[in-house]
Amino acid sequence: MSVTSHKHKAELASGLKKIYNSDDEEGALLASQEFCKRWYLSEPKAVDILKHNLQATWTYFRFKRDDWHKIRTNNILEREFREVRRRINVMDSSFNDTDSASRYAASTFSYLNQNYPSSSKGLHTHA
Repeated sequence: MSVTSHKHKAELASGLKKIYNSDDEEGALLASQEFCKRWYLSEPKAVDILKHNLQATWTYFRFKRDDWHKIRTNNILEREFREVRRRINVMDSSFNDTDSASRYAASTFSYLNQNYPSSSKGLHTHA
């Protein structure tokens, strides 16, 4: 969506939802082909990005449909990234250079990797 023109964003989002709300991988493939045919002239960058990354984003089709809502998005992870960015922005003047900010982010993610709660019923497990 970041490479599309503003006037097409809503329509593109609708097309993407059709792809990812398909019942199976075959339906998603057909919807993605329709999407690419519709947008390849007016939004070529978006179509190229979609084609390049498409099937890597369909892993959830390999699981039971009841589990899709748990694995289709990574909102928990995105929330943690947002929090680290927020903390870095607040402390921006405290860092000597970009390396110190990177070290801070790496230490925060390392802590989260070691201490993030998992559920015995969910899909998340600790190694």
